[in-house]
Amino acid sequence: MKKICSVMTCEYCDLDVYLNVKLFYESAGYRVFRDKMLRNADLLVILRGSWEISDHEYAGIVHAYDYVKEYKIDWKARFPKANKIFVISPTPPECSDGVTYVKGYLPVIPELWQSQLKKKDSRPMHISHFKPMAQDQCQQELLKLIKSSLVRVYGKKWDKAGIKAKPLSYWQVNKMFAASSICYGLMYPYQRGKTLAGRMWQAPLQGCFVISEAGTNIAGCPGVIEVSGFNADNLAANGVSIEKCRALAAEAAKYWKTATQILADELGLKISPELISNRSISACKRELFLQHIIFVFNRTIERIS
Repeated sequence: MKKICSVMTCEYCDLDVYLNVKLFYESAGYRVFRDKMLRNADLLVILRGSWEISDHEYAGIVHAYDYVKEYKIDWKARFPKANKIFVISPTPPECSDGVTYVKGYLPVIPELWQSQLKKKDSRPMHISHFKPMAQDQCQQELLKLIKSSLVRVYGKKWDKAGIKAKPLSYWQVNKMFAASSICYGLMYPYQRGKTLAGRMWQAPLQGCFVISEAGTNIAGCPGVIEVSGFNADNLAANGVSIEKCRALAAEAAKYWKTATQILADELGLKISPELISNRSISACKRELFLQHIIFVFNRTIERIS
């Protein structure tokens, strides 16, 4: 009988993160349930370091992925009877009493995200919702590039900066990375040097280089180019060939497979890559596309209402 793993994403579900996590724990022999606080679960996985989740009676194992770095959480106080609590993060948690710290990020399953790369658009892009940090120099520099039509932008709330942009589904985001050779990243100041951005794993897997702020590539992720400022000089990298993009995709796949195996070892999990079948990958891809269909439908309703 398979062990039970409950994955909690209560605050907000990063679908791309959840699907990686689902395949990771299934490969370790678990049956994975999403957003069901099962007290009989052998393993409780918490994403985004959510402060909303606690259970004073849960006695199993807890894996808390603190990759957003937004909250200071006393995990032992939230799960006082837990058998063991692992906190996974690129940098140590602020509150470490009663927990085992594992230096790592998130599991990444390259096979789920990679496409056959055929043609690349050399125009840089930025995919993210607008961040309310008016005094941030990096954001001001990026806004200048966007308003000069040197960088394409996608996401919500850009109207607050006087910019027209449309949001994308997770499926569309992955397609855009596959079709582009370079993108810009932008992190909140409190995240820089403490965690990684999602685009740092997903974009390179699709052969898309990432221009990011200085000091943000703390894990040495392939394809991430740190710069001291966002300006037109960065755009010299636009000439990357399709061959370099394909080489980056292969390097990124090797890097994340290794990082994911190391993470499993640190967590005491015996993962079997062969358990991640083509059928499981296809099921996750269908879930991505279903979310895309629902996303497009809801967007259409918003426009006509």
